[in-house]
Amino acid sequence: MVMHSWLAFALLRVSSALVAPAQRARIGSHLPAGIQFGDTGGAAIVLDDVAVRRGPVELLSGVSWRVLPGERWGIVGPNGAGKSTLLGAILGVHESTTGGIAVKEDASVGYLEQTGVGGSSSTVREEVMSRMGDLAAAQAELDAATAAVEGGDYSEEALERMGAAQEDFEDKGGYTAEETVAKVLGGLGFDVKSDLDRPCGDFSGGWQMRIALARLLLSGPEMLLLDEPTNHLDSAARSWLATYLADYEGTLVLVSHDTAMLKRACDSIAEVVGEQPRADRPAGHGRRLEAYKSCSFDKWRQQRAERAAQWVTEYEKQKIEEADLEDFIRRFGAKASKAAQAKDRERKLERLREVMRPRPPDDIVQLAKTLADETEALKQASRDDAPETNLGDTVASPLLSTRTKTYLKLPTPPECGKMPVELRGATFGWPPRASSAPRAKRARRSDDELELEDIDVDVKPIVRDANLAVERGMRIVVRGANGAGKSTLVKAVAGALPLIAGERRCDDRLSLGFFRQDLSQELDQEATALEVVLRGTRKDGDAMTSEKQGRDTLGALGLRGEMALRKVGSLSGGEKARVALACFVLVPNNVLILDEPSNHLDVDTVAALANGLNAFEGAVIVVSHDRAFVDELKPTHVATVADGAVSLEKRDLTDADWDVSSIDERGAPAADAVVVAEAEAPAPVVEVVEDDKTRKKRHNAPKRMEKLEALIADAEAAVAAIDADMAAERDAGALMGLQEKRDATQADADKFWAEYGELEELLAAA
Repeated sequence: MVMHSWLAFALLRVSSALVAPAQRARIGSHLPAGIQFGDTGGAAIVLDDVAVRRGPVELLSGVSWRVLPGERWGIVGPNGAGKSTLLGAILGVHESTTGGIAVKEDASVGYLEQTGVGGSSSTVREEVMSRMGDLAAAQAELDAATAAVEGGDYSEEALERMGAAQEDFEDKGGYTAEETVAKVLGGLGFDVKSDLDRPCGDFSGGWQMRIALARLLLSGPEMLLLDEPTNHLDSAARSWLATYLADYEGTLVLVSHDTAMLKRACDSIAEVVGEQPRADRPAGHGRRLEAYKSCSFDKWRQQRAERAAQWVTEYEKQKIEEADLEDFIRRFGAKASKAAQAKDRERKLERLREVMRPRPPDDIVQLAKTLADETEALKQASRDDAPETNLGDTVASPLLSTRTKTYLKLPTPPECGKMPVELRGATFGWPPRASSAPRAKRARRSDDELELEDIDVDVKPIVRDANLAVERGMRIVVRGANGAGKSTLVKAVAGALPLIAGERRCDDRLSLGFFRQDLSQELDQEATALEVVLRGTRKDGDAMTSEKQGRDTLGALGLRGEMALRKVGSLSGGEKARVALACFVLVPNNVLILDEPSNHLDVDTVAALANGLNAFEGAVIVVSHDRAFVDELKPTHVATVADGAVSLEKRDLTDADWDVSSIDERGAPAADAVVVAEAEAPAPVVEVVEDDKTRKKRHNAPKRMEKLEALIADAEAAVAAIDADMAAERDAGALMGLQEKRDATQADADKFWAEYGELEELLAAA
């Protein structure tokens, strides 16, 4: 038998790590120790009246859910609702407070570890193959059977054993393992020619998470439990993963905000619904899980609205019946002639209250209203087309008539010219990491005065001779391969990055807003979310911003009710990003630049943001890997950054814009790209250049990132320890103290992760 030496070596490493019994080898020792395998009655996963909490807050209650083998479930719901905690409860990472959870005995379970491959000394190839246990076992059996025959045992039994071993090895993919490994790693963005034999430690944290994802997929588990697997992926890798999961033949449970992936990979939806969890809410009143079995994502959207409408209708019907019974009892209870009838009404009222549905929460009412509005719009359209047909009037609903659809309204942009900002012949990039670059003097303009400053002469250009004219009303989406310079381009347009050559022309009335993910780290951690929003917008924009405007904007971004009154330091990283986004959209600007704004946002919030930007009359420039968000945005132009050049086209997005094959290995633009005509050579203008502090930060980034990795590990270990203490604590006062300690520790972890991501981006740009 002929086999590549690297494959034989990798499988040898795996087979030597296998332990008895066989079941343990199939499951994998990397699984959490708390996972509960047991009798599931043929199901893959069973949850029976489960409640889960984090600290004193009950997130979900009354969860009864059966996942059958081969089913493909997507778990959806707002941020902070408990989706990840529920998945953690199934894995045994978080304890359930009531009910029971069981995973099918002997099932091989795969989940994506958040630690990635940190600390691994293996190559990428070795690491991703390190859990291909079935293939390793087949390889070991084939080697043993082959050795017996080659040693002179030609008995029928020995030959049959070798034939069976060869067949099993083939069935396990042994002869195509090299191709499979290359396919998975290539799909996730790795260069299969140069990356596979590099040490895992050579890669940044985001790429190490991709290695961990490849390792998981190649392990071939019967069951995949994935929590936001696309967080570290670009659009091409997301598309590949969605296709892979769509073809996956095992059981899938996927927590994701990625609409395209949910549509392609899942055939059933479980939605977390209900009021916002609170510490003072009694047990049994947390959010609940609504299961939509054999229901696609699009079908789920329709069914959830229909269920919501049914709930609202039943509730209002029961309230009317309750009011009628109460009225009869009040009017005739004291009359002897009506006493028997009044007594009968009292019994009916008691029975009604026993079965009466609770008042639907705001999210259910809103869903029902949306469906009612859509239905009425269709009826009106039908009336317009056929006026002689009377379709009847919509029945008025007390609940629905008093509520309006939540949406994100941006301020009216200040007046400016047709072209608020423009790049002409612009060349820009980042200086080298070393601080020994040649120095020179350049004039810069500050407060209408010229002054001299030191600059690096040897700045590395990422984009050369770029011409980009941003006109009022444009909605531009920026596309390009990872590392091509998309974020660098928008920073140059925003004026946050100095130009090496060329010019940036601005209208005198330009008011530009630039949103980036690290803005959340600049927020006042001791202030409430609402205070931060009002403070920021009144200082930088509309001085008349009211509390209602702040609450409405936070609500449209998913921070409703008492969430708006929480301290920023107690919020998750995603919730902080929403606060920063609320500050951003409330300031009046005539040009908005957004770099990955939909990260951490759920489906409804993404739609609200896209609709708000669609109604905005100024110019919008967006960098995003989120296809659903970009599709909702309906861009008017596509800017492509590739091979150091920028092209701008007035057109709709196509599938090719999300396909990595539309950019060749050198990053050159596709052949049909239309490059904006170069303007006349502009006169040099003065620009602000990068300071010594940033250069020093980049130079020290690798060492700082190593330190941050240790700090993150310590913080996350501390959070886990606090969670364990909270699970055992019963004193309410002590629990609140532990919760405050946990919030502070989690805030530290979020801060470290944010700094790590910023340094990672700084190095990638260089």
